[in-house]
Amino acid sequence: MKPLFTEREIRGVAIFLPLALLALGVALLARPRTDAGAAREAETNQRHATRRDTLRRYAQDIGLELREEDVYGLRQFTAAVAGDSDHRCGYCYACRLERTARYAAENGFCRFSTTLLVSPYQNRELIRAAGERMGEKYGVEFAAYDFRPRFQEGQEEARAAGLYLQKYCGCVYSEEERFSNRRKKELHKLHKAEGRASQC
Repeated sequence: MKPLFTEREIRGVAIFLPLALLALGVALLARPRTDAGAAREAETNQRHATRRDTLRRYAQDIGLELREEDVYGLRQFTAAVAGDSDHRCGYCYACRLERTARYAAENGFCRFSTTLLVSPYQNRELIRAAGERMGEKYGVEFAAYDFRPRFQEGQEEARAAGLYLQKYCGCVYSEEERFSNRRKKELHKLHKAEGRASQC
């Protein structure tokens, strides 16, 4: 049986994740615009543009045809999940995979997949369930290939190639969690250091 993906495609997806979190790149809490809110939105949009431009450059460098929908969907996403941000990932997966499945069906593709499947930090089962639902809805197969074993290799190759890497999915909620966890670690180190200093 012919494999779903060639070695080149698997390598491409493994490298794509750090920059193709663009597929998940949504952000900003829904709130009235203020100067600070507008500045944060501009910063978020700039990170999206950086991920997109890195993806475009990488695709060009390896001779990969890139078909993209350059719609960030920031306001729609935040409006939809603001009341229940703990379940934002399922909403995000479903929306993006539905657009991908629809595009695949409308353009004669027999299957579709997502670079999200390379990340050990994403909910693989939730992605797979959403992909299979959308595949059934649009009559295309969802290829739930497990790219995770190549995650570290993809990260290393992306660094070596000088590609933009981001340490969260692109959503403001994920960014907040990342900074919150980093701050907790910094405070823990500070408290440990203070404890040692008081013992002297």
